[in-house]
Amino acid sequence: MDIRMTPIEPDYFYHLYNRGINGEIIFKSDRNYLFFLNKIKENLLSVCDIYAYCLMPNHFHLLVRIKADDALPNLENAKNSDLKGLHASQNIFSKQFSKIFNSYSQAFNKENNRHGALIESPFKRKRITSEDYLRQCIIYIHRNPESEDFTTFAYSSYQNILSNSKTALMRNEVLELFDGVENFILCHKKETDYQFWKMEQNYFVQLALNLVKVQNLDKVHWLLILKITIGLLYSNLTQPCQGSKPWQGSLSEKR
Repeated sequence: MDIRMTPIEPDYFYHLYNRGINGEIIFKSDRNYLFFLNKIKENLLSVCDIYAYCLMPNHFHLLVRIKADDALPNLENAKNSDLKGLHASQNIFSKQFSKIFNSYSQAFNKENNRHGALIESPFKRKRITSEDYLRQCIIYIHRNPESEDFTTFAYSSYQNILSNSKTALMRNEVLELFDGVENFILCHKKETDYQFWKMEQNYFVQLALNLVKVQNLDKVHWLLILKITIGLLYSNLTQPCQGSKPWQGSLSEKR
């Protein structure tokens, strides 16, 4: 299904992302970032819970969980017939998202003396279908700033998750998903560790082959030892990110 046409349904998680028209810059100043975040708070918190976000100069990522039908607010036009039926929650959510785009685009255009659409429409979205996918999506969003240290990047939710300050984010739920702060931090470092592991793997493979060639050893035994070694390395790297506690959120099934 087209990622711009995936239906928005209540009680599901979604990775939402979008960019400026033709990849155009949409955030030029701190004021722009803060204004956009404020619009998210004003318009989205009533229809969804926010688990992670990252705003980059020409695009953004959001990880949200749409509220259940009985938790959706009485929005201004919620009683209209076009907001009822199978797609009621989708219409309500899309309307709130449009408010963000329209309000932000108007302010940005006025500030930068430009005209026309700023952000591509409709926005892209992917439904989260498993807990592992949910964890990896959070990590992916936080690690999006590749050109700088993602742990200190000002406009992602990474620091907010680790902070003790008041937040509209689902901080406790995110940390519970990772079994606590320590594992949350460790899992975010895993991508770097995985690259190191791939280097180690290549080293061991080459070493084993060289030894087999030079010493004419039994290749079967060397490959067996190599397989066990790599298996231990891989297990050591991936185990920390496997949540040991059952997580309470529904993913592929509604509660």
